Amino acid sequence: MMMFEAIRDRDMQVMFFVGNRSCIEVHSGPMKDLRQMGPWLNVLDEGFNLHLCGDHLAEIRAVEKPTRRGPALSVEAFDSDGELIFQCFGMRQERNGDPEAWASLVAELPGEEGA
Repeated sequence: MMMFEAIRDRDMQVMFFVGNRSCIEVHSGPMKDLRQMGPWLNVLDEGFNLHLCGDHLAEIRAVEKPTRRGPALSVEAFDSDGELIFQCFGMRQERNGDPEAWASLVAELPGEEGA
């Protein structure tokens, strides 16, 4: 998936949320070791593993949410039932992130204009 490769290639710090009804895992930091295996994208970093089946992604959106510290821009993926699969945010400035770099990355992702 293009977003993961861009995060890796730009050595970007992100906050990545994935979960279910019981728990949410939050990864803060880079994503380095990406391996595509069939429909599966695997992140195999020390301290963080993710196994994401691309066949389950029905919709991916760039979302801007208001916060007390200004807008938070995320990339969010949903399955065919509209259930959230993951959310990814650029790391905030005070946590070694660059919001402008994250906004630039999100703007470069393929998508439908006006969607």
